[in-house]
Parts: sequence; structure tokens; C-alpha cells
Amino acid sequence: MDYDDGIAFATERNIFVSEYKSTLKAFSVDMGGYYAIAINHDSLLPQEDVVAIFHEIGHCETGSFYNPYSPFEVRKKHENRADEWAANKLIPPDELERAISDGYMEMWELSDKFGVTEAFIRNAIQLYLSKGLLKLKKEAFGL
Repeated sequence: MDYDDGIAFATERNIFVSEYKSTLKAFSVDMGGYYAIAINHDSLLPQEDVVAIFHEIGHCETGSFYNPYSPFEVRKKHENRADEWAANKLIPPDELERAISDGYMEMWELSDKFGVTEAFIRNAIQLYLSKGLLKLKKEAFGL
């Protein structure tokens, strides 16, 4: 999947996506059941674009939004839900298993294969290992 696939998915789900200039790379907002995503392309590399759009769609699809001004919100919980949604969409566990079986073992190889960042691949592998969704042990990845 690529950035355009993310835009198409967002459009199908009636999520408005716009480009903007800011210090933030991307963010999403819930406006009472209507969702919008803003992406700052100038601050993102191509593989980061893909991760950013699907991560922000993940916020919308899971309803994982937080109030940055509330001392009671656990921001990381919402970020983790969005990341997990994005990982399942971009790198389903069965496709990751197949890629590993086909010999893709280095983070850069997996990153290139799935068109995402190495950090995102690493996080997806750790997520799937923690949930028992991969047969390999984390030592196989140097994690």
C-alpha cells in the first residue's frame, strides 16, 4: 500500500485529508463523528507519508483521540491503538510471516518490501510478537 491508497481509503470512509504547513508532521481530529486529517508533506519522506496517513486513519477508525489539555488522558494508549490499526492494515501478520519465510530478515529489506519506515516495521514486529502472532522469536530480529 502507498500514500494514494491511504487517501483512497480515507475518502471511502468520508475522512477529509488536507495538506498543511506546520511544525507537526500530521494530526487527526474528531469533529463529532466527522474526521479530518492534516499532513505536512514537507516534513515527511515518502515512506513516512504512508505511515503517517495510515496512523492518522487509525485514530479515526478506532476513535482513539485524546485531549492534549487534559491531565487525565493517556496519550500513549491512543497512539498505540492507531499504530496497531495501521500495522494491521499495512503489514498484516500473515504477509509479514510470508515475507520472512521468503528470506526478508533485515529491517531495511522488510521496510522496502512493505514501503514503510524501518521504525514502523520494528514496532509492528514487536507488536505481533507480543500478541503471539509471529512464529519466530524476537532474537531472530535482534530485538
